[in-house]
Amino acid sequence: MEFPVSVKIEPSKSGKTFGIALVKGDKTIMAIKGCKLANGSNGQFATGPSTKIDDEWFNYLCMDKDFGAYVTGLAVKAMDQPA
Repeated sequence: MEFPVSVKIEPSKSGKTFGIALVKGDKTIMAIKGCKLANGSNGQFATGPSTKIDDEWFNYLCMDKDFGAYVTGLAVKAMDQPA
């Protein structure tokens, strides 16, 4: 089954977080809100939404290396952040 989608980054009004929208045609088929750009030892990277429970952080979204790099590139442009 083929299911081609495009990825859109939707910055929040505050400009601190962004959403990832998976779009097929003109319809959003999935949206993940509350993502952020973070700085790590290898540069910026996109993180999914997370929550802290009993002093431990839990991620709601895990991205593989290639998709994470792709989303990071889109988010840096959309959020007008230096790479």
